Amino acid sequence: MDGLRERKKSQTRRVIAEAALRLFRARGFDTVTVDEVAQAAQVSKKTVFNYFPTKEDLLFPRADRREELLVEALAAVGPQLSLVESFRQLCLRQIRAVERLRHEVEQGEQSVFEMVHRHPALRRKLHENDARLTRRVAEGLAELSGRPVEDPVVVTVSETLLAAQQSLYRNLRARVAAGGSDEEIAADYRDDVHRLFDLLAHGLDAEDAFAPSPDAGTGEEGLRTLTAECRAYGRSSSVRRGC
Repeated sequence: MDGLRERKKSQTRRVIAEAALRLFRARGFDTVTVDEVAQAAQVSKKTVFNYFPTKEDLLFPRADRREELLVEALAAVGPQLSLVESFRQLCLRQIRAVERLRHEVEQGEQSVFEMVHRHPALRRKLHENDARLTRRVAEGLAELSGRPVEDPVVVTVSETLLAAQQSLYRNLRARVAAGGSDEEIAADYRDDVHRLFDLLAHGLDAEDAFAPSPDAGTGEEGLRTLTAECRAYGRSSSVRRGC
């Protein structure tokens, strides 16, 4: 019975989120009301708020699932699986999002990413979600290590792990937008994941931690490439995270 109840709740949540997204894309986030979302989803306004506490939450229906996956990654850590390897596996599984990302990219200006970019309230909600997830990871790390949740090591590691997941997702979306076959995107993405988590596993003092990549060039050319990439990252990082 509990399984059936959970499936019904998940279906209701999905129906509400899909109805909201259709309306937002058709008419814009600002002009659509929660009453209209409830009507389109054929539920009460109270039901909408039971699943999504604010209107902004309607555009982030996977936030709770993201938290569940992070908790599962932390719970998997043990004698047979390190923290870095557990999160490596979590990020490798993000490749499953390619089909959904292709659909989002096709929406152009009406994609969730662009809507978040245009609306300060949605950007704030994104930052709130990220802060909540980082705190949740920090709590898990504190429990694993026996350190206080405010310990600088706990804080830094939790922020690093979340940043790794977000930057990889953002780069996956960029690869999808650039085109290419699923096989090519998957191979490049897996390489990104392994390069990043090898660095986390071996530390910043590893000899090749910041060796020039084959595409970066050397000397001033490599520095110019790295600088351009950092500037591009800075412009997009606040609004191109995994939603």
